[in-house]
This record gives sequence, C-alpha cells and structure tokens, in this order.
Amino acid sequence: MKALSVATVAPFAGLFGTVVGIINAFKVIEEEKVTGLTAVASGVATGLLATAVGLFVAMAAVRIYNYLTEARK
Repeated sequence: MKALSVATVAPFAGLFGTVVGIINAFKVIEEEKVTGLTAVASGVATGLLATAVGLFVAMAAVRIYNYLTEARK
C-alpha cells in the first residue's frame, strides 16, 4: 500500500517544485528588472526538473505496486 501512496503524492511534489521554480523565475524578473528567456530560464528549468522527477517516482511506484499486487495473486 505504501507504493500506491508514493504514487499518489509524487506528482504533487513535482507540481510543488514547478510552482517554486516559476516563483523564483518571477523573483529574478522583479529583482533584476530584466525580462526574457535568459532571466527566467534557470527557474523554469528547475521547476520542470522537479516535475519530471515527481512523475518518474510516481510511475515507478505504480509499477512496483502493480507488480507486488500481481505477485500476491
């Protein structure tokens, strides 16, 4: 059951990372008074990386859960 819990929570953790990355990108715009791709690229990249990791963990957890559930049958 723990694998299913991880699979449920992991995408939200990734989404939280995305939100934090976007917030950081907007902070850079505010602090440096500069817009454009170079101003936000780092924050957006961090957010997307967090999303990818969250989705990867969720998919792995679902596969493990499914495997363990089938093994019990």
